[in-house]
Amino acid sequence: MDDIPRLAVSRPPLEEQIAIASFLDRETAKIDALIAEQQRLIELLQEKRRSVISHAVTKGLNPNAPMKDSGVEWLGEVPEHWLVNRFKLSIESCTNGVWGDEASNDENDVICIRVADFDRHRLEAREPDEPTIRNVSDRDIEQRSLRNGDLLLEKSGGGDKQPVGAAVLYVGKSPSVCSNFVARMRLNKNMNPSFWRYAHYSAYSLRINTKSIKQTSGIQNLDQQQYFDEKVAYPPFEEQQEIANFLDHEGGKTDSLVTQQQRLIELLQERRSALISAAVTGQIDVRGLVEAEGSEQ
Repeated sequence: MDDIPRLAVSRPPLEEQIAIASFLDRETAKIDALIAEQQRLIELLQEKRRSVISHAVTKGLNPNAPMKDSGVEWLGEVPEHWLVNRFKLSIESCTNGVWGDEASNDENDVICIRVADFDRHRLEAREPDEPTIRNVSDRDIEQRSLRNGDLLLEKSGGGDKQPVGAAVLYVGKSPSVCSNFVARMRLNKNMNPSFWRYAHYSAYSLRINTKSIKQTSGIQNLDQQQYFDEKVAYPPFEEQQEIANFLDHEGGKTDSLVTQQQRLIELLQERRSALISAAVTGQIDVRGLVEAEGSEQ
């Protein structure tokens, strides 16, 4: 802080300071409005994605399929030939993760997938660019290693705005385990992993998981058994695959649109910063611009 008063800055006359401030107030407000529009568009795209996922995993893809009452409030009517049963019917095993010890640069060092590595938009987890390496025993490596097709369930953490209980699909390639705040769900045969990440996501987006949250010392913990007792719709395996493929495709299109809007926001923010810098350093003479704007009004 002692260095701040010694910094050399330009100090235009008060009249020009006022003109620069007025110009920047007006121009940055325009840019901020454009940024807000893009952010709202992203929100709408994400809302549409949630709606498409929820409809597909509860109603299927055939609009003409005969329907029946599921008897479950969050499911509503489901196709007549679908089963309705508890989540646990889809799961072969659920194994808690392990934190292990500090890395030791030996054969027991493995990547540890944490909740922070969850891509909550794409509903997947993979090795990050800077992975967390932990030293894990041979037994834990054997019993808790991850493989493609496993679902990872957040069992501890969360908060009011993002409650615990998110589930994602593991798509990593390197030897990995998950952390002690995560549980590995391995699915039964004839269960499509991609479909089931969407089924869990639909339940999560409707906050079905919150009924199974136990709060202790400021950390949310998910009662896994209670959560697995929640009911969900079971399409035949072939339909699970069709729905998963459809949602993968639709999600890809949405991701592309969201990426475009995010890039536009970045460009607008860069433009805003550059405009401010140019105006306060005298690279733009705003006096005439402010006068012209005033005469137009």
